[in-house]
Parts: sequence; structure tokens; C-alpha cells
Amino acid sequence: MKKEDTVYLKHILDAITRIEEYTAGIEYEDFMENHHYTGRGNKAN
Repeated sequence: MKKEDTVYLKHILDAITRIEEYTAGIEYEDFMENHHYTGRGNKAN
């Protein structure tokens, strides 16, 4: 594995860790209904 690959994978793992910390304790249904988490804003379905 090239050094660039290792750096790329480290960034992915860091992002996963941040997502896990950000969503800790949030139920799936609440996550999907809350526009703040999903990035859907106030768009109509």
C-alpha cells in the first residue's frame, strides 16, 4: 500500500469516528426525521 493510500484511509476512519460521535444516542427514526442531521433543510418531499 502506498503512503498516499494510508493517508486517504486515515481520513476516512477519522470521518467515521466523527460521524459516530455526532450521532451517538440518536435513534435511526429521529435521525431520518430531523433535517438538521440529514441535510434536507426545509425542502418539501
